[in-house]
Amino acid sequence: MSAWPGDSGCNVDIYLERCRQDWAATVERATQPLDGDPAGQLVAIVRAVADKATLPGTRGCALRNTHAEFPDATHPAHKISVEHFSVLRAQLRALADQAGASNPCMLADRIMLIIEGLYANGAVLDGDDTLTTTAVTFAEEVVRAQTQKTLT
Repeated sequence: MSAWPGDSGCNVDIYLERCRQDWAATVERATQPLDGDPAGQLVAIVRAVADKATLPGTRGCALRNTHAEFPDATHPAHKISVEHFSVLRAQLRALADQAGASNPCMLADRIMLIIEGLYANGAVLDGDDTLTTTAVTFAEEVVRAQTQKTLT
């Protein structure tokens, strides 16, 4: 059952578009100061997600939750969710490739899994500061292993 019973989808679509815009702004704020450092940008994205996902009251990623709430692949909300994660994966792969990763697809997928873990656990472990540190350190290790670059 949908969290938005009786909703024709229009309001959900508007909300999800705002979520996508918020995500784009979050990525821009995180990566812009590290322009020219794609390895650092990958870690910065994880750090930005960690900061958001561990805020009190956070309930995970709305776009991910939508995928679960609207399992019908033909539903517009489901399609928006799938498109968002396809774009995210492509963004991460492009950064991984620019960073000179030995396997850009693998690095991007690993960063994506760290992000997903933050959204899933940040809501549950509300206020646990070690989650952010652990996720960012893990992202640094994963990026370093694939790029052989020292991150600051």
